[in-house]
Amino acid sequence: MKAKTLAAVQALPNVKVMLGERVEFSGLQSELKESSVSYVEGKRELTTSKGNKVATDLVFFCTGTKTNTNSFKDNLPVDEEGRIKVNEHLQIEGCETAFALGDCAAIGPKFAFLAMQFQAPVVNKNIRALEKKKALSAYKKGPALMVLPLGPNGGRSQLPMGIVAGNFLTRTIKSGDLFTANTWGDLNQDIANPQSKKGALNRRNSLQSLEGALKIDEEKAKKILEEGLGKEKKVEPGQAQT
Repeated sequence: MKAKTLAAVQALPNVKVMLGERVEFSGLQSELKESSVSYVEGKRELTTSKGNKVATDLVFFCTGTKTNTNSFKDNLPVDEEGRIKVNEHLQIEGCETAFALGDCAAIGPKFAFLAMQFQAPVVNKNIRALEKKKALSAYKKGPALMVLPLGPNGGRSQLPMGIVAGNFLTRTIKSGDLFTANTWGDLNQDIANPQSKKGALNRRNSLQSLEGALKIDEEKAKKILEEGLGKEKKVEPGQAQT
């Protein structure tokens, strides 16, 4: 998977891959701490550990994730990574009426979509089962899978049994819309017909979903609800497709 992905990235237009060196970003740390996002904007020149200079106008920090444990590290059972220990029902060890899911739960990889798509329904079902004194459902981890888009036209996918798929399958699964249509539905929206939510309550729920997920104010949420997301911008020949 790594070798095939590297080859695919190197084949992209206007992309230069630099391996075996790190960016010296000590000067950017203060900017990053003051920001709520994992990137910094503005023209600047970065220096790598090998002394190479890189001119940039947008820098992303893609150095892995670390669970924010401040709210529970001193009063809940955690593993060596600081993630909350849970059983197969996603109950916190030693507290059967409390559940943990997502990055903070020590069960499986730290993928947010796992919490939303697969873990949350299990927790929902188990809370109801506890109330009715019924048997709980177990969260079943799926097989190892990674879908990595490289631009809108393809990428590489790591499938079960060690199979690595190329552009066609990756584009079919994810590259086309990066799962945005699925997420839009999860936010109680209709991406094709944003004004379809009838009734004051449904409209209020739609607005609140947008405000919370996108961290925008009510006026911006109303504009999206009324106008939709707009048409996808076409990538022109010669443009970087990342």
